[in-house]
Amino acid sequence: MTADERALGAGVTAYLRASVTLARETVRIGPFLASFSSADPIRFLNYAIPDDGAVPTSADVAALTDAYHQRGRLPRLEYVPAAAPAVEAVLVAAGWGVEGRLPLMVLPASTPVDGEPPSGIELVAPASAADLQATVAAQNEAYGEGPPGPDGGAGIGRTIEHGGRVVLARVTDGGEAVGGGLFSKPQDGVTEIAAIGVRAPFRRRGIATGMVRWLAREARLVGATTVFLMAESAIEEGIYARIGFETVGEMLHISRAPGPASPGRDESPSRPGVIAGRARIVSPMSRETRTSPSERRTDAHVDQGWNDRQRGCHHTGGRAGRRGADCSHRHGAWSRG
Repeated sequence: MTADERALGAGVTAYLRASVTLARETVRIGPFLASFSSADPIRFLNYAIPDDGAVPTSADVAALTDAYHQRGRLPRLEYVPAAAPAVEAVLVAAGWGVEGRLPLMVLPASTPVDGEPPSGIELVAPASAADLQATVAAQNEAYGEGPPGPDGGAGIGRTIEHGGRVVLARVTDGGEAVGGGLFSKPQDGVTEIAAIGVRAPFRRRGIATGMVRWLAREARLVGATTVFLMAESAIEEGIYARIGFETVGEMLHISRAPGPASPGRDESPSRPGVIAGRARIVSPMSRETRTSPSERRTDAHVDQGWNDRQRGCHHTGGRAGRRGADCSHRHGAWSRG
């Protein structure tokens, strides 16, 4: 492991810590920062992050496990192993199991992100409540969900208010919304692109790729020096590599092996409609389970009522992509397109 890999892992992990602290209840348990959602047991809203260089004891792990069980939550971690390489072995020895290792991809600062959207499509920052509502409606459709409620755009509106950015893809002639995506407020120069979604009739036209480039440009303009995302498969990894992202490590998702079911506890390996990670693209070559816009996760947005319930696809999905070059990542941020 190089010094650069350790430094990058520490930077991304610091971003995750800052995001969960902003978003929900956190508790210090030994060398772990544990986060909890009182409103939702979904695993992507309830997980811990170890300190850099942490060497937890078995007692630390037992206390962490108990804290999640007492709240009816699945004991779980999301972190960059390069920042805390000793943690995984201790967890595995205590009966924890790896959910997934997601490629961690970063856009080098020297990589250009210029480019025009496909013909007949424009990429804009939502400028009104109607635009925000249209963005969420397009993403809901992209993820196979129903239309949002009357205040469906309020969550991503708060994402913007808190220093993030949202992109709306729409037809130039007439303004029909076809997709959207976002990034959260940079933390010490680090941010994550997530929640890319394109409606099915408009896929395979380069719209998702265009949105990722648009978001990367905007992230740099607001001070981001490290723009990252997570891919779940080699297909997604290849799509983002064509944009210029480079795989520099991995994000580990690991949880306590399920025990006897408890009321309210989400201990299933993959809840229906949920997939590990952040930026995701769904394709016929990938599994059909997916994260809905209400479940796609990017932690800086959980308390904004929308994005930290995404994926994945973590991480972004999230946290990358799965339907050709027109798809791009929750949690996580998850992406479909």
